Amino acid sequence: MAKKKQTIYSKDWASLHPYQGSARTDFYYTTIANKIYTVLDNLLENEISDENLFYLEEEEKKQLACTLTSYFEDIISEAGIFRAFTKEHYRKYNSPLPFFPCNDYANEEINTEDIQFLTWHYFMQLNRGEIPYSPETPLFSRIAEKVMKILDEEYESAPANEKLKGFFDLSPKECTNLYSLQARFAWLATESYLFQFNGRQMQEEIDDMVTTAKEDGTEEYLPDMVNVLCNDFAYNLITEFMQHTPAQWLAILLGEEHPAHEALKNLSRKYSGYFDFVDEDKYNARFRHIITGEIIEVTQKSLKGFPEDMKSDKTSLYAGFVRWQNEWWIMGLVNTYPKSEDLTEEIDKRTEEESHIFEEKTDLPENEQEIILKDILEDTDLGEGEMPLTPEETAWIAVLSDELGVSFMENAVQKGKVPELRFNGEKGYELLHDNLDFILRYIKR
Repeated sequence: MAKKKQTIYSKDWASLHPYQGSARTDFYYTTIANKIYTVLDNLLENEISDENLFYLEEEEKKQLACTLTSYFEDIISEAGIFRAFTKEHYRKYNSPLPFFPCNDYANEEINTEDIQFLTWHYFMQLNRGEIPYSPETPLFSRIAEKVMKILDEEYESAPANEKLKGFFDLSPKECTNLYSLQARFAWLATESYLFQFNGRQMQEEIDDMVTTAKEDGTEEYLPDMVNVLCNDFAYNLITEFMQHTPAQWLAILLGEEHPAHEALKNLSRKYSGYFDFVDEDKYNARFRHIITGEIIEVTQKSLKGFPEDMKSDKTSLYAGFVRWQNEWWIMGLVNTYPKSEDLTEEIDKRTEEESHIFEEKTDLPENEQEIILKDILEDTDLGEGEMPLTPEETAWIAVLSDELGVSFMENAVQKGKVPELRFNGEKGYELLHDNLDFILRYIKR
């Protein structure tokens, strides 16, 4: 019998891990990933056209295999990533998972339902939520059953990855150090197996930034631009699960008894704009947001290492601030500019963008959302050669619309205004409507 060819290597496996170098368990889990890849390759062998809803390219099959293996490693190592999700889903919806009956669900252990859910999640994110895959798709069920068989055989002897678990072990000093915590929650929400597609989105934005910089001849500014983008992602990302932020997911993972839990749960988003220095004392420096006139007191603890010219009446600065443990902290890069007419003109151009900087985002008025929903559901305009949209397709377009809020859509669906909203496949209507709030928050963020 011919030996199975290895497809997944250490560099593939390393992409879903937070540490440099390797762990002693990497070879073991890479071997498991290759076994899972073989299962996926066999099950997907008939999905040969990229027009097929379940077609995966070679790299995508490898990534799904690594994703499901990472879940196994997470459970064995007690790293707490998937456990954070099931714990929070139970708190919010009284069940560890959406979609599936969990009467025999084993907390802290591996479950076939987990694997099926993660497979659904992978396909949904891979297609940017544009295809309403049913969680009970037969292919997903077959994948879950065959992968579970592999993992179940290995469960009792699988080794824990201490480096992975140790990544979330915080020293007392790190528990109060925002920069140390940022390294954890930024990785968790953009590069871990559960949230990896957020990192892919960030990389796409970086690639677009690089292309634009090359076209504009501004490549010298790229390192700073990329730094700001990554920092903004860490603080402003709304994840696909329950609309929580990266910091909130780290708080859930660490647990309510952890000393950093409350501070992480209440960490604000990042507020970025043009500011002027006002004055300072031993403990705080005051900065005025130029467009709104609002003054914020920034702890001196966060200003160490920043250029002194930011505290000058001759310069303005573009900077970001976060609210952390009831104090304002400056966060990320700070750019200072000499005050001039040109700068004033530049700031004036940002009036619309920055005039509501300290206000939380709100939905459009309900009557405007009603009009938008009606337009979406009744839209029959077709491009040349296009087939008419089905009622199910227009209903899903309404879910995808970022102009329709979660509360509005939930009420509209419950009132029967979107009767054709459903997943593909059998039981698609019941599955979606029984998990409506979860799905709306999954898509609308």
